Amino acid sequence: MARSEDKCGDWIKVSVLGSGGFGIVTLWENKINNKTVALKICRDGAENFMSQKHKERWTKEVDIMRRLAHPNVVEALALPEDLVKLESNLPILCMEYCKKGDLRKVLNLPENCSGLQEPEIRNLLRDVKSAIEFLHKNKIIHRDLKPENIVLQELPNEEVVYKLIDLGYAKELDQNSLCSSFVGTLQYLAPELFTPHNYTCSVDYWSFGLVCHEVITGFRPFLPNMAPVSWMTHVKQKSSEDICIYQNADGSIEFSQQLFPENHISQCLRYEFEKWLRMALDWDGNKRGRASDNSLLIFNSLEVILNKKIVTVFSVVSYEKLSYEVDNSTAISTLQLWVERDTKQPIIDQLLLLPNGEKLTDEKLAYHCWDPNCQVAMVYIFSVNGLELPSVSPKLPQLVVQMLEVPKLLQPYYYLRRAWANAVYFLYSQLSLYQTFLEAYALKM
Repeated sequence: MARSEDKCGDWIKVSVLGSGGFGIVTLWENKINNKTVALKICRDGAENFMSQKHKERWTKEVDIMRRLAHPNVVEALALPEDLVKLESNLPILCMEYCKKGDLRKVLNLPENCSGLQEPEIRNLLRDVKSAIEFLHKNKIIHRDLKPENIVLQELPNEEVVYKLIDLGYAKELDQNSLCSSFVGTLQYLAPELFTPHNYTCSVDYWSFGLVCHEVITGFRPFLPNMAPVSWMTHVKQKSSEDICIYQNADGSIEFSQQLFPENHISQCLRYEFEKWLRMALDWDGNKRGRASDNSLLIFNSLEVILNKKIVTVFSVVSYEKLSYEVDNSTAISTLQLWVERDTKQPIIDQLLLLPNGEKLTDEKLAYHCWDPNCQVAMVYIFSVNGLELPSVSPKLPQLVVQMLEVPKLLQPYYYLRRAWANAVYFLYSQLSLYQTFLEAYALKM
């Protein structure tokens, strides 16, 4: 039976969704129509300890959220009449409840320890980009972009939409001023937010770049095992080409211009994302996200990447997954040339089948094979001479090889975590290859 403080009219408090320094977010459900809302309320007694600045920030967030309307920003709702009695001197923020949780919950799943799958990455980055771009056009900087502030909402058609939440640290820019103060989550903050200098909306580009790297690889790019005060010393030494800094088992620091190879995105997309991350993670906030002529590039360039058509191919002969960017004019014969180049299987020996068993001929175009929701293979390539069991030795990740060579050697936690993630990635990759191989054989037989 619900306690009196957990019930207001037809509404019952179901659970606590999250909490911060002064506020708490709770889930409420209407027992008559089963509607749900999330309420951000000031903790009991917390108002007495809040400074005037904190109270203004609280009120500002509620005001901003009530004015915004965008599919990728969590929707502010009118406070149900029964719940108005919960209000104190500070307003309650009533929001839609996103029942799929936040991005951190997704990233913490073991199967995502080396990043998300490509279709999910595309959808997530497109939604977050759209939200940030919308906020900036409305002269609002989020300033606290991180996986915990990206939530998943499931639509009636089971499609998942990603939305930004928690504008408690958002800042509206007036026409004549820049921001000069901030208190927020340190791990995702842009470098200039650690200084007393002014900053611009490019601080969101940095945070977005960190999130992008993390959803692709499973790790933040810059020494995630260190506190910001420590990694800042190293990060400010990186060149504009560096997108990753990691620590070896012996404590040495490595700078890298590439994504970790243990991820689930297509090879051609990796190269494009590496270029984009160099722009998003530029140390200089004035150059970040911009072209050499100072024009804003970060949103348009990401949109170009996300709109690329990548056809995934499974070669039964070489027992590997391949990927190629195609457009509306790419011929099947061109796709075959690429496969011949990468697998050494002559075009004359290639038999191409779609997942439905349809045979591909030279008359068709490659983009007809493209399926944005496919996570297996869009095209299967066999030998015209029949089915053979391939003989291919698996390639272990380098960190796993090193761990197996000296299994009893005591290693630091950050190194063990990466090695574990690489091992899990390897196992999932081998499982995926095997399942795809079985699907290919079932298709052919």
